[in-house]
Amino acid sequence: MHAFYNQVHDFCQMMQEEVARQWDAMPGKEVSASTALAFSEKFLLCPTTESARLCIQHDFPGALSFVLALEGVNQRLQKGSLQLSTEWPKYQTRFYILSCTVREYIDSLQVGEHSLS
Repeated sequence: MHAFYNQVHDFCQMMQEEVARQWDAMPGKEVSASTALAFSEKFLLCPTTESARLCIQHDFPGALSFVLALEGVNQRLQKGSLQLSTEWPKYQTRFYILSCTVREYIDSLQVGEHSLS
């Protein structure tokens, strides 16, 4: 669980920096579960913090959707309706646990639900 929250912390710091940099230039793209899932799949493959930062920069709308999905994860954790896995592969990418957890949350949403808000 500690690794999950470390990854959340690092991701949120990168997002704060990127929000400050890109907010005014952001296209009016709607956030959605499918956008968050697509971002999650790319983010999962980032081996380093720098590659994750570039992933956020290149898919800022996807990263914003990912943030909203992460809020859904947080709400379920607080309610006790989501338990984090205690078994993870020994070798993993930098944001593997975070990406997998968000992906599992998105997969759990009802079929046909497209909005994260």
